[in-house]
Amino acid sequence: MEYSFAGNISSAGHKDKYKSILSRTPLSDKKEFFINGAWTPASVVRAVVEVESFRISVYSLHINGPHADDIVARILPQDDAPYIVVTGDFNNVQGSPVMNLFVDAGFSDALESIGADRGKFTCFFTENGVIEYTGSDASAGKSGGVGGVIDHIIFNRPRKTRVIAGGIIETEKPLSDHKPVWADMEFR
Repeated sequence: MEYSFAGNISSAGHKDKYKSILSRTPLSDKKEFFINGAWTPASVVRAVVEVESFRISVYSLHINGPHADDIVARILPQDDAPYIVVTGDFNNVQGSPVMNLFVDAGFSDALESIGADRGKFTCFFTENGVIEYTGSDASAGKSGGVGGVIDHIIFNRPRKTRVIAGGIIETEKPLSDHKPVWADMEFR
């Protein structure tokens, strides 16, 4: 993609977990917000994309538990874009207290809105809590671990936004320790 923005603050104590946004159209008002929570340093990046007459704030994050409180209480309320899309590794499944913070703030899950298979997973936890990628859903049951969809695309204004399609991308060779999620969205 021709346009991009990457943050400078890594997450989860890693040296290489930077958040980024890629776009086919120009990005403006690019910011990185330091967030308080479970691990520090941590951040969320934001950029605005304008497509036709629509101004959309796009956030990319990698968070855990208490980071959500800071994002929902401090960062999202100051955003004046009419449409907001938040993507990334939330480290929580739909229906968890963390994801319910976003639901209570008026956000909907893109994959859930189209009835995508929530029985699949985007990462795999072994019995000792270590995240491992696995290429097939069947291997989760064989090795005794637990899979879950912890990578999400959420959006505000569900009456003005329609998710046309979306899903979890299955690849033979892992691109990351998580499977990518995608959504095709229409803003009205």
